[in-house]
This record gives sequence, structure tokens and C-alpha cells, in this order.
Amino acid sequence: MRLKHGTVVETENKSVNEVIHYVYDNGDKDADNYKATIVFSRTITTDKVTGEKTYSDWTADNGGRFAAVLSPIIKDYIASQLKIDEMTGITVDTADIERIVVYHKVPAGIIVPPVHPDKPSQPSNNQSKTPTAKAVKDSKPTDVLPSTGDSQKSQIVLTLLGIMAVIISPLALLLRRKKQ
Repeated sequence: MRLKHGTVVETENKSVNEVIHYVYDNGDKDADNYKATIVFSRTITTDKVTGEKTYSDWTADNGGRFAAVLSPIIKDYIASQLKIDEMTGITVDTADIERIVVYHKVPAGIIVPPVHPDKPSQPSNNQSKTPTAKAVKDSKPTDVLPSTGDSQKSQIVLTLLGIMAVIISPLALLLRRKKQ
């Protein structure tokens, strides 16, 4: 007869954080930090008699990915990264992720169009005129350039022959000594 031991079931949690810091180029804090957390959990079953522990696999609460994040728009400034891309493949062993987005002052006189990714702009009816080109009379070449490629080819061939002679001559001497 076999008796079943009593068990205690606990849940273990670990989290991986993504933090995006928004700062001005002089180091001052710009906007509130963005923070996202993935919580990984698993169950630990402990046998009350033997103390043996059994662990389940880690599972993530959102599939182990951080979503893409658009940087806030601040008037008269442009972000070093307009969008932080989605990150996938996050595991319980992944270290916390920190990113820094730096805002640079737009120089006076430069107009930065607003970014509205959800609202496409309306096409305009402005049609630019393409300038017409005038035909140019064919001109005959008067000067002929010297043929320099031939002399370079012959120099390369001579260099290769010289290298081969330097390599082969010691080998020939070794063979001659072995025969004697």
C-alpha cells in the first residue's frame, strides 16, 4: 500500500522591467519615465514529508514581449528616437532594460512638421512643373587618353613571375641536394 504525501503549493514570481528615460540634451529630466513590467510566474510544489521540490515552467503574463513605444512630442524639440521598437523573446533570465531618449532643441527657423501617425495627410493638388531640357549638339572627342591599363597588366604579370621564381628556386636547390 502506498500513501500519498501532503504537499504545499507556492507561486514564485520574477519580473523584468523596461524603463525609458526622457531627458533634454543638457541632462535635465524631460518627461515622466515610461515603465513596463513583464511578470514571470511558476509554481513550486513541496512534499511535506521528504521536502522534495518540484518546479513548473516559467510563464509570462503577456507572452514575453515589450510593446513598441512612441516617444512623447515636445514643442520645439526633437527626440533622438521617435519610436522604441517592440522587444520579443524576453525570458525570466533577461536583465532589466533601460533606454534613454534625448530631446534636442530645434534651431530657430527650422520648421518640424507635426507627427500624426494615425492621421495621414491629405494629398495636395500642387503639381510642380518639370523643366524641359535642351538638346546639346554631339561633340567629337579631341583628346585621346593614353592606354595605361596595358602597362599595369604587364607589371602585374612580371611581379607574379618574380615571386614564383623566388619560391621555386629554394625548392629546386633542396631537391638537388637530396639527389646528391
